[in-house]
Amino acid sequence: MFQNHDRIAGILIFATGAFLFHNSLDFPEESAQFPRMILGLWMVLSGWMVLRSFVVADWRNMEYEAFFIHTGRFILAVTMMALYIFAIDEIGYYTTTIIYIPVMAWLLGYRSKTVIIASTAIYLGVVLVVFDILFERELPEEFFMQ
Repeated sequence: MFQNHDRIAGILIFATGAFLFHNSLDFPEESAQFPRMILGLWMVLSGWMVLRSFVVADWRNMEYEAFFIHTGRFILAVTMMALYIFAIDEIGYYTTTIIYIPVMAWLLGYRSKTVIIASTAIYLGVVLVVFDILFERELPEEFFMQ
């Protein structure tokens, strides 16, 4: 139907970003900085997408590997994410994450226990510092603290 889908998609994505950016002008200044930064990046990348559709003509004809290399793992990942989202409210953010990251890594075939434990600890440490300490935003309460 369209000769270059990326050009059309890039224009629509840019227009959506511009519309949302315009709406963010009504936000209080303290809370508007992050959404405006994300929307600005959104518009820059969609503009790059449109520009690339004009400059690089042959890239759509290139051979790419299959998107779904293993459909079973994709279904597993989506199912695990759905369970994770449900469990956050039931069990609590930190407990669910302590379970989710290692189980997900193990089910997807990653076997380095040291890296799994370290990455889980680092991730939770960063979340604790950023959300609980810096932003003072409480995450869903743990089941044993209710």
